[in-house]
Amino acid sequence: MANTYVDYTVGASQTDFAFSFPYLDDTHVVVQLDDSTVDSPGGKFYTVSTGDYSIITSPSALIRFTTAPETGARIRIKRDSNSADALVDFENGSVLTEVELDRAYLHNLYLSEEIEEGSGKNTMTKDPVDGNYDADLAKIVDLADPTAAQDAATKNYVDTEIATERTARVADVDAEETARIAGDALKVAKAGDTMTGALTLPASDPTNGNHATNKTYVDAQIATSLATGTAGGPIDTVNIADDAITADKLANTAVTPGAYTATNLTVDAQGRITAAANGSASPTANEILTSLKTVDGTGSGLDADLLDGQEATAFAAASHTHTASNITDFDTEVSNNASVTANTAKVTNATHTGDVTGSTALTIADNAVTATKISATDTTFNVGTNVAIGAVAGSTFKFEVTGSTGNVANFQANAAGGTAAIFVRNLSTTGTSAIVQLLAQAASGSSYTQNLNIDLNSTSNTLQTAFGTGDQIGVALLNSNGGSGSETGAYYPTFDNKTTLGLSSKRWSVVYAGTATINTSDRNLKEEIQDLSDAELRVAQACKGLVKRFKFKGGTRKHIGVIAQDVRDAFTAEGLDAHEYGLFCSDTWTDEDTGEEVTQLGIRYEELLAFIITAL
Repeated sequence: MANTYVDYTVGASQTDFAFSFPYLDDTHVVVQLDDSTVDSPGGKFYTVSTGDYSIITSPSALIRFTTAPETGARIRIKRDSNSADALVDFENGSVLTEVELDRAYLHNLYLSEEIEEGSGKNTMTKDPVDGNYDADLAKIVDLADPTAAQDAATKNYVDTEIATERTARVADVDAEETARIAGDALKVAKAGDTMTGALTLPASDPTNGNHATNKTYVDAQIATSLATGTAGGPIDTVNIADDAITADKLANTAVTPGAYTATNLTVDAQGRITAAANGSASPTANEILTSLKTVDGTGSGLDADLLDGQEATAFAAASHTHTASNITDFDTEVSNNASVTANTAKVTNATHTGDVTGSTALTIADNAVTATKISATDTTFNVGTNVAIGAVAGSTFKFEVTGSTGNVANFQANAAGGTAAIFVRNLSTTGTSAIVQLLAQAASGSSYTQNLNIDLNSTSNTLQTAFGTGDQIGVALLNSNGGSGSETGAYYPTFDNKTTLGLSSKRWSVVYAGTATINTSDRNLKEEIQDLSDAELRVAQACKGLVKRFKFKGGTRKHIGVIAQDVRDAFTAEGLDAHEYGLFCSDTWTDEDTGEEVTQLGIRYEELLAFIITAL
């Protein structure tokens, strides 16, 4: 890590930039900036005017800008100990003090460090982004010609090489062009050209439909096609597909009259082709009836358009039997037919009076079902889906179990798959009443001694709230069942090291406890155990000086602690990232009221104090 400068990339609205290198005079601290708002040559660092910032020395050294630089700009804070001026002027006969000797020594030491790291005047520096050396627009002169691939090259060497290469390339191009012109005279153009002489094709047979073929191959294929009648040959019976000749294609004289007879096909003496149906030419009525589906519910019924002449007459004269379900408008037709004897029991429903009324649809009167009407022996009383059981506004609605012993009221539901089974809700959109309240009434009936009493016995001694599916992370209340309070219970997360107490945006204001929290420190649960580095020790030293007295906004009491941003900057000054350390916390969430993203920094003081102790 550099000892004479530190580089930053500016964050949003950032004005403070810490540095840790020592210096002898404020004029030796130089601030350089590279941003898009200033037309610096080649986009390089330029020196910032001392009027734009101030040097803060307590509790730690930092540069504080009057106005925050551009977000994303690069900043370099470096030491330039000014080699042109001697800080100590030794004179003959003068007394040499320790302070002057130390100051003169440090001046030379700092100059040497700046030369080595390139942060002083007239030296090449490394760019903080790409790591390349920057000559700051100055020339590098008197270089020798390069001998290795990675050597820097002079302008003369590059110009000579380019000229030599250009001459060789021109000669090659000329030779290639001459050869091309001579060869073009023997080539045939793709279009608009002619060719003389024979073009000999390969002796092998073509394998693709687009390949050129030689005369031998073509002659052989034609001879084979003519001999076998295959594709490309003469048309004979081999080339005609089965069923390819339809009736339209036959000439009147194509078939010899009376000479062709086949199943279901006859050619008569006049050459006419007719088809003969199997069976008799005119089916009887019985044949028609037998072939029809029985109209008894299994068929689809008869279409009158399908029957005519003899068939219709035979069908109408036949005797038929049908079920009522197969006759359209059966009830209407029966009532219109005087020959059908009426069944008075089926004609209409009798009219009912009393609590249950109606002739067709029966209706139960309001408040007709009283407690005495409900069976005392039924174990289950079902109410339909989404049916509300309500009470008159202002009245009390009770589920009450009475009896001398064993009073038990059960609310039971069956909802598989992790779905909630029982909902207890307050549906008011304006009221502030509790959703549900469980009270234990005193013996006198005049007051309530307990708001909620859930007795966890020795066999079922855990009350747990957890998500019904997935990993079921939640919290649980354990009852030790000690009775006298001699034993302790526990309120604990259902999984180890997975549940937080509060959120970054929903914090506990005060936590009261009989003892301090216990943090895991077992060696068996740790890895990469190391001593602190020199940089970390310097950050610890800096943090020791960051302790302040302050009040929280809106509060009245004074508190002692650190500012999280100061701790973060102390790490940054040493080239370390505070986010990689457990003592520093940064949480981001979306504000529920404004919808804006909020970031809040925090400190784990038990780790910070252990960290600071290393600097004592």
